[in-house]
Amino acid sequence: MWSSAIESVRPTKRKIHMELPLEEAAKRRDKYIDRLRKNVTIKGFRKGKAPKSLILQQYGEEVRRDTTRELLESGYQAAIDRYKLEPVSEPVFTDVKYEESIPFSFNIIVDVKPEFELKEYKGIEIEKRKVEVTDEDVEKAIFALQNVFAELEDIKQRGVKNGDVVIIDVEAREGEKKIDSISADNVYLELGKGNLRIEGMEKEIAGMKVGEKKSFEKQFPPDYSDGTLRNKKVTFIISLKAAREKHLPPLNDDFAKKVDKNLNTVEDLRKRLREEIRQTKEKQEEERQKDEMVEKLLRQYDFDLPESLVTQETSAMIMDYLRNLHYRGVDIRQEKYKHSKLRERFEPEARKRVKTTFILLKIADKEKISVDEKELREFIAKDAQMKGLSADELYERYAKENVLPLVKMDALSEKVVDFLYKNAIFKE
Repeated sequence: MWSSAIESVRPTKRKIHMELPLEEAAKRRDKYIDRLRKNVTIKGFRKGKAPKSLILQQYGEEVRRDTTRELLESGYQAAIDRYKLEPVSEPVFTDVKYEESIPFSFNIIVDVKPEFELKEYKGIEIEKRKVEVTDEDVEKAIFALQNVFAELEDIKQRGVKNGDVVIIDVEAREGEKKIDSISADNVYLELGKGNLRIEGMEKEIAGMKVGEKKSFEKQFPPDYSDGTLRNKKVTFIISLKAAREKHLPPLNDDFAKKVDKNLNTVEDLRKRLREEIRQTKEKQEEERQKDEMVEKLLRQYDFDLPESLVTQETSAMIMDYLRNLHYRGVDIRQEKYKHSKLRERFEPEARKRVKTTFILLKIADKEKISVDEKELREFIAKDAQMKGLSADELYERYAKENVLPLVKMDALSEKVVDFLYKNAIFKE
């Protein structure tokens, strides 16, 4: 049957030479021809009765292509079984030789799981920091709520100032040419928050009145972050379409009841907010502790990683980053957002993630930790809540995109981290 030889190109990459005797390769081809003969119609012959030579004459290219594919799949599976490989990448087939006068042969290049021995993972020491909620924390939360319930009153006479909410149209021009990337209609913003991309624009808006138009020029520097605007002299035309003054509700018992009908007084509101802030800070502290624990776990190991997985993880991180920027209205065509520049920034974290996953999965295997269907759905439900989707909708999307195995791996990693956290040693 198959003869083979394996070579370690690097600790996580294998090159395997596979060879099948000429007679066996011919048998595989003839079996394919027999299957094909039963399904094709050739003029002058009943189905299944056409001679082999005529099948090859009319379907020779298909026979060669599909037989090659079957032999590659068969040889690859034989290599996996013989050498007990655990691939973590799709195989790359090279030097395929398929001639009638020589044995069928090819090479397989594939990334495999790194080999390493588990070190002690129970009893990792973690610093436990005290969680405190200050009066300032509570007052900031109250102020944020007052802003949520603020009433807006149209400004008719005076010029706008910081704290006012405005709606503007912005037109940017270079000479007679409009620059679409930094022009926009119906821009809603609160002055003084610094949310505009163009430096100095808020200062220009301050003092304007509703219905007024104003223009100003900006010379962009040669090192400006958006490469399309470098060295350009741009004229901005601002139209103030609407302006409203924000009136915060008075902080009294009625306000507390407006926030929640179950609250009777401002003091009740403060107690509620203090508890919510405490819970949030405790959750943040727990996440910090888990990050510290995983960092200490990682420092115990030094092994090579499959480069294909590092590349995949880096690319996924870059795409998530760019997608978020795009949703926020950032022009991702800028030079600094090119993949080649972002790869250098994200690859170290990608390596850390891949390394962490291998360690956690090995611990899961040793501790017999697994994730069942119910736990997977609960994990997806948490993700769905953050994305503003239903759990079923997100589950179906993951299934359609064939990424449920990867999501399950994430759920398993989280479960292992929880296991390690329960077995950690905490120091005040």
